[in-house]
Amino acid sequence: MNNRASLSRYILVILCISIAFTALVLVGLNSWVQNKRLSGDNAGIVGQIFSGQAYENGYKAGYLAARTKYQQMSPLPEGAIVTSVTGKVAAVESNGVRLNVTNLDTNEFVDNVSNVRLAILTASTTVVQRTFLSQDEQAKQLDRWNKNGSRNSPPLPYTEQTIKLSDIKTGDDVVAVASEDIRLKESFNATQIIVNVQ
Repeated sequence: MNNRASLSRYILVILCISIAFTALVLVGLNSWVQNKRLSGDNAGIVGQIFSGQAYENGYKAGYLAARTKYQQMSPLPEGAIVTSVTGKVAAVESNGVRLNVTNLDTNEFVDNVSNVRLAILTASTTVVQRTFLSQDEQAKQLDRWNKNGSRNSPPLPYTEQTIKLSDIKTGDDVVAVASEDIRLKESFNATQIIVNVQ
């Protein structure tokens, strides 16, 4: 009986030591992984797996593959120059308009560029408001155009007027046009800002 009691105690002590040792190993491993992640040194496959680098690389590779396949089907092929962006106004600033861009295929994680862009107004930037006509107004304009002979170009479905930067409000639908490729630029000089009003 005495041998059984000492054997049970011995097994209990071994289990407690094993649990404490496992906890210490896990704490040490967690510290090592966090240190590697913060230092950016993810050498080796073990370091990549524990730091999440393998997941990050896999995400980027998958996203880029999907984007390439989409671009083969989309009207904007890879490498196309983008000179305008569309989005909602996030803020009106003293030197321009900050937009949440919705028409680009960029990804903040993959392309390292935010989808919030600053369209900077210069002395030559034009700011206009386009008010779209109702269906009835458009039909009337088309009827007048047809009666006058269709030698001129057809009427536009909107009216346009020049406005000031101060007339633009947060939440407005805006198109910002530039004279350069702005696909990966977080700020750019706008040649025209168009505020669309339905």
